[in-house]
Amino acid sequence: MLRRRPASLVIALLAVLSAAPAASADTQYGGSGLYKGKAVASPSITLTLRDDGTAAARVAFAYSCRRVANFSFVMRLTGRVQGSSFTVTGRTRTRGLGTIRVSLRGTATPADATGNARVRVPGCKGYTNPFVVRTESAPAGAPAAPAPGTLAQGFTSQSAAAFRMPVALRVAGNGRVYARWGAVLTCGRVKVPMVDVTPTRAIKPDGTFGGSETYTIRYRGYSERYRVTFRGQFLADGVKGTLRATMRARRNGRALVPCRTGAHTWTARAT
Repeated sequence: MLRRRPASLVIALLAVLSAAPAASADTQYGGSGLYKGKAVASPSITLTLRDDGTAAARVAFAYSCRRVANFSFVMRLTGRVQGSSFTVTGRTRTRGLGTIRVSLRGTATPADATGNARVRVPGCKGYTNPFVVRTESAPAGAPAAPAPGTLAQGFTSQSAAAFRMPVALRVAGNGRVYARWGAVLTCGRVKVPMVDVTPTRAIKPDGTFGGSETYTIRYRGYSERYRVTFRGQFLADGVKGTLRATMRARRNGRALVPCRTGAHTWTARAT
């Protein structure tokens, strides 16, 4: 059975992410990594490039190494912008594992940013995935059926410490769509991050899709049961939809404070 990262460390990490950003104009991009350049994958990414030459990112991913697991691990990265190029890096020491290191390197335009995300977790096989992130959009076109292979990246209406929560979708070769998105659960007075990978859903002729699912993540002496709803519609100029999630944790069989995201909207721009 896997051990869960201590709740105190989660709270401390969220406190770091809540630090106020420098006052400057910025451009924010949301999306995710791409496995083999095609499939939506880890990490989930929100990237901010500022006019003063600084850059910051919030990344979320899962790990399970040395019998220590966290399926919604969050890190903040910082760095610099030089022309259209940027580099952001971060590291954090985690009890039972050692130092986790993540970097994003790439180039940006006013509409999107691309590059490579490198993740290194002690005891796990490291990986480097290409990524695509895009600025916010407001799709309003006519309903449209997407082509297989269509990718879309964007944001939900939820934020954490000035970082909008990212969303990414892909239409598989069989015409079904799946998604990866981030959220923050409110558990009484505590905020807890989550990352959901929504399984494939059939797309109707009017471009709509979605549904609900229930799943449980188990650790040693602790479990989290999630109920997630994710719905959307493909339009001629993008994708839009709604989401919500609840989670009920149990420690040694005893139910803890229920957690909820509330209802949120999301939009993404397709390629």
